[in-house]
Amino acid sequence: MTPLEVWRLLVDRSAWWPELAFDAVSGSPLRETWTEDGRTFEALGRVVAVDPPRHLSFEWTEPGWSALLTVAITVEPAAAGAAVTVTEQGFIRIGAEEGLRLEHEAGWQQHLVRLRGASIEAARSRRGPQR
Repeated sequence: MTPLEVWRLLVDRSAWWPELAFDAVSGSPLRETWTEDGRTFEALGRVVAVDPPRHLSFEWTEPGWSALLTVAITVEPAAAGAAVTVTEQGFIRIGAEEGLRLEHEAGWQQHLVRLRGASIEAARSRRGPQR
């Protein structure tokens, strides 16, 4: 897939991260809601910067955090079509234990696997049925 096609999936999210809601516009509110062990959790934030089809950044927080975490997602051309890089910063600023950083790292890996799966499915759909 091209960077533009990956970008469209990235900002649509319905196929790979439906729990996250935002408009790809700087200043737009952002909200992620999920359930773990029967309890509902929520992260709130805002979109900081949008540069289609290359860059999206946002900041978010959860109850109990003393500051915001900042996430930057970059889409770049690559030999296979597009490469997606995610960085999340601010764990020291919020006084987070190492466990939270590792939890977020694992979460991003899961989200990127889902994004890759959605991109493969979208490419298959564009090609049509295989014979």
